[in-house]
Amino acid sequence: MKNIPELQHVEMLVLIVKHGSFRQAAKELNISPPTLTIAINNLEEKLGARLLNRSTRSLSLTAIGQEFLNDVTPVLNDYRRVIDN
Repeated sequence: MKNIPELQHVEMLVLIVKHGSFRQAAKELNISPPTLTIAINNLEEKLGARLLNRSTRSLSLTAIGQEFLNDVTPVLNDYRRVIDN
């Protein structure tokens, strides 16, 4: 059984994809970009898969990253709905 990733790290991934940037996501989270990078590296390690293609100029989801995001988004939405009610 794989390690279960932290929910916070999954939400960080969502923000990175939303902003298309580690820097902008880190700014919204009020954390440093290196801290965010460590969290995403931890998430990828726990899942045993690379989720993001990174370069100095671009950022994109890998095929596995896109599949993961598609699968986890409804779960996150349900979680938020339960917490908000």
